Amino acid sequence: NDFISRKNNNIYYYKLLSKIKNKNLRLIKIEDFNYQNFIDFPIMIKKKERFNKFLLNHGIEVRYIYYRDCERIFNSKNFKCKNSNLFEKELLCLPNNKRVNYNYINKIVRYISIFLNKN
Repeated sequence: NDFISRKNNNIYYYKLLSKIKNKNLRLIKIEDFNYQNFIDFPIMIKKKERFNKFLLNHGIEVRYIYYRDCERIFNSKNFKCKNSNLFEKELLCLPNNKRVNYNYINKIVRYISIFLNKN
C-alpha cells in the first residue's frame, strides 16, 4: 500500500514539476515508476539553502541533506566523479509517503514556483 501511494505521488510530482520551465530546477529522469522506490521525491535546485529556508517559513519540511560528496574523503587520482559536488550542493528531496496527498503536493509545487519566480 505504501509503495503504491509513493509511486502515485512520484508520478504526480513529476507531472507537475515537469511543467515548470526554469534553469534553476532540474528533475532526475525517472524511467520506470515501478522501479523507482523513492522514500522522498528528489529534485536538483540552485540556491538550495535559501530554498529550504523559504519552504520552512511556509511550513514545508524537506530532506535537505540527502547526498554527501565523499570524493573529498577518498580523493583518488584514478577516479574522479564530476557530479559529486553538484549533487551535494543541489539535491534535496520533497516529502513523499502515504500521508502526503495531492493537495499537499500542489501546495509544495506552488511554493516551488513562487520561489523560482522570485529568484
